[in-house]
Amino acid sequence: MFGLVFVLKNLFFEPLAQAMETRQAQVDKAATASDAAKQTIEAARQQLASAVQSIRNDGYKLLDGARMEAQTQGRSEVDQGRTRAQALVADAKSKLSEESDRAVKALESDSDALATEIASRILGREIA
Repeated sequence: MFGLVFVLKNLFFEPLAQAMETRQAQVDKAATASDAAKQTIEAARQQLASAVQSIRNDGYKLLDGARMEAQTQGRSEVDQGRTRAQALVADAKSKLSEESDRAVKALESDSDALATEIASRILGREIA
């Protein structure tokens, strides 16, 4: 019996125990490598998320800058249009005033001539 235990121990149990220890060491090594890979992946994910957020922020800043520039340019164009419109209105008022003055002078001249003609017909003689 002792011989059987000795033979089983040396030929079966010790090699089995060594194989199990080797396998356990490999499993532990793989678990450690897996944990390290998970940490590396998590760090890379965080860096990527940070980079994406930074790029988004830069994009938002560019959009805000473009929007502000467009608003400024729009205001400038509106102001220029307003100035041109005011100049056109002022010019039109000036021309209208000149035409009105000419029309009043023409009417005054025509009314004087008409009054003289009416008075001459009523009086039956020419009035100078």
